[in-house]
Amino acid sequence: MYTVLGSGVDSLVIGFCVSQYRDIESFKILEQAKTDAGEKLFGGPGTSITWFGKPFVVHARGTKGYEWVLENGDVSICIARKAEGGRIYPEIYVTFRAEYLWANTARTAVYDIKHWIGTWAIVVGDKVSRCDLCIDLEMNMPSINLAQDVVTRARGKTEYYGSLPAEHYVNGQRDTGYRFGQGSIIGRIYDKSLEVVISQKEWFQTIWSTNGWNGESAITRVEFQCRRDFLKEMSVDDFWSLTERMGDIWRYCAQDWLTIRTHGNDSHRYRWAMKDWWNTITNSFDLFGEAYGIVRYKKNSFRYEHLMKQARGVLLTAAAVCGVSLGTNYGCKQIDFETDKWFNSKEFKVEVQNRMALVGGMKEEKLPIIVMEAIKLGGQLIN
Repeated sequence: MYTVLGSGVDSLVIGFCVSQYRDIESFKILEQAKTDAGEKLFGGPGTSITWFGKPFVVHARGTKGYEWVLENGDVSICIARKAEGGRIYPEIYVTFRAEYLWANTARTAVYDIKHWIGTWAIVVGDKVSRCDLCIDLEMNMPSINLAQDVVTRARGKTEYYGSLPAEHYVNGQRDTGYRFGQGSIIGRIYDKSLEVVISQKEWFQTIWSTNGWNGESAITRVEFQCRRDFLKEMSVDDFWSLTERMGDIWRYCAQDWLTIRTHGNDSHRYRWAMKDWWNTITNSFDLFGEAYGIVRYKKNSFRYEHLMKQARGVLLTAAAVCGVSLGTNYGCKQIDFETDKWFNSKEFKVEVQNRMALVGGMKEEKLPIIVMEAIKLGGQLIN
């Protein structure tokens, strides 16, 4: 039996779209602080200010289109000079620090910051750029055979180490962590009790103690870093939708995208039994909220205009074939008759439904049972 000593959001980046800054004159304070920071010898840490009731350090340089960068112990904030309602990109990017999230819960932290931003800007929306979900398990750091134990299901087929980028970290003779994947999803399994000491995050020990930690046993963390492309495929756009989808995100990451299993005789690796400790990880999705059965929906790139040009070319050739011996009018009428009969048939509509799942990036075996039954009863997949 493995005990979960902590679960939650460990990192969060949100962009806030702003239609207007309430008092543009207040930005003169940031401009002056930025200038002062640039004049410091050897590029000091920045200039300390208090802005709308919160203490910050203002950096000497902006970053990637953002004029000002502010930091304190809770957040890092990037602010664009012009407010355009998020037309090009969110005007304000906020990176929430782990200690702030764990001390307040992600929901409280986001709402507090959003309310504070609202005192000096008109927020018209938000977009989640990154979210890291994690579980801390009371157990020694496991030794994982990357060639045999790691199994992931992707695009309907089983993949394992060799096609899924992975890294193994050690400290002397001690396994300290593993990293899986790249891009929009990254999975990590590492010795959190060791990392806490090295990074001086002893405040985690208080959280674990509250949940029954004896102060001595090792803690292993399982963590999934989810970026915007993947979050959008899980129907996440703003923070509200993220709070509704966390259970499904964890379920997908720990059941479909990455699993740690015991080597078995079955030729299909995804049928091997999961490690006992990974079963605890997999079955803990309810710690993040209710799972609604949302599937990953990866939209493929199909251009309607290009397909219609192809279809027109095929129909022209078919009409020409029919008209070679019987004339142009007959060829055109025959194509019109055949296509009208096909387009209005029940079989064509069923094939369209099936193809919608394909072009939408969903595989038939990945559709929830309730969705499959609904399609059989005449339900439609609406893009």
